[in-house]
Amino acid sequence: QAARATESTNMNATSSRSHALLILDLNWMVVGRGRRHARLNLLDLAGSEGLVKTGNLLGSQRAKEGIMINLSLLCLKRVVDALAKANRPSHIPFRESKLTRLLQS
Repeated sequence: QAARATESTNMNATSSRSHALLILDLNWMVVGRGRRHARLNLLDLAGSEGLVKTGNLLGSQRAKEGIMINLSLLCLKRVVDALAKANRPSHIPFRESKLTRLLQS
């Protein structure tokens, strides 16, 4: 928690200004079946915040952070929407943000 960036806003006294991602890669051997692999992604997303409600002034560092957080959440939404479609499109937009790139595999 100490390394995580937080800042107070009108909506939250300790608003997280970043996402946190923990990736657990598990590899094991099963006798007679060979190697197995599993990946677990644990993600703590920074909240979506509107500039007016939070009291962030346009052009301020907090406003820029909020805009980048919202863009990152939008990119994640696009990836989830594409993956959830019954007729999955040929292109999944993983490359739109660092967060979705990390989650690609």
